[in-house]
Amino acid sequence: TGYHAVRNMFAPKLLQSCAVHPFVPRVTFTDPEIASIGLSHVECVRRYGKDGFQYLRVPEQGTDRGDMDSIQRQLPIGFTELRVRHNRILGATVCSPAAAEAVNEVALALNAGLSCDDLARTIHCYPSYGYSLQRIALAVSLSSVWGLLASCGKFGTILGAFGRMISRPFSSLILNRKQSAEAMRVWQAMGADRMLMLMADTNENENELEYVGRSFLDEADNEEFCKIARTKANECGVTDITDDESLQCYRDFVAWLDQKPC
Repeated sequence: TGYHAVRNMFAPKLLQSCAVHPFVPRVTFTDPEIASIGLSHVECVRRYGKDGFQYLRVPEQGTDRGDMDSIQRQLPIGFTELRVRHNRILGATVCSPAAAEAVNEVALALNAGLSCDDLARTIHCYPSYGYSLQRIALAVSLSSVWGLLASCGKFGTILGAFGRMISRPFSSLILNRKQSAEAMRVWQAMGADRMLMLMADTNENENELEYVGRSFLDEADNEEFCKIARTKANECGVTDITDDESLQCYRDFVAWLDQKPC
């Protein structure tokens, strides 16, 4: 800010403070809002690999607050995603009418050095958009044995922290053997950054087609879909521009699959 700049200019030795903040929220004020902070999903894959961190994405549709607001607006595209590694929060992305407010909470947690367990133990207002964030943090924390121990009082918290500390070197060793390090992480990051628009499985209204976005990386382990994609990528004739776009998307997906490092 201007205050920091002037203060550092006139008293650089006595009053100088750091003007670079490692965690700055990013918000696009559309309807609904889209906000994120910390490492993005692609950056996490690029740095740690697909299996090197935990993440959980929960759609807004189906949550109590989302169902309440769906009476006034029909935008079933909201979601909340939290990314965690060894109980350390890496980043979050929120798409909802109150995305900026929810990301502020994650910004506080990152700057204060709070863990995923700390976020999970914090009681949130119900129903609220921030409540979804707490539920995600709770699910991620309880997905491991150490997280379960950490929920069992002070002694369990100590055991959980000790278990995570001694398990990090072993998990990193296993991860490095499982993935061919740098080349594999680059390939996975490319797949996490590319999207496929797939038809959703819904029978509510057969006259309306509903599509859902899935990344190349999400579908890479789906053998049935990979076979379908290779078949469609070899098709020559298209009937309209929509088919042409879908065909190119399948071809891009197959080309990305073929680039997988050995």
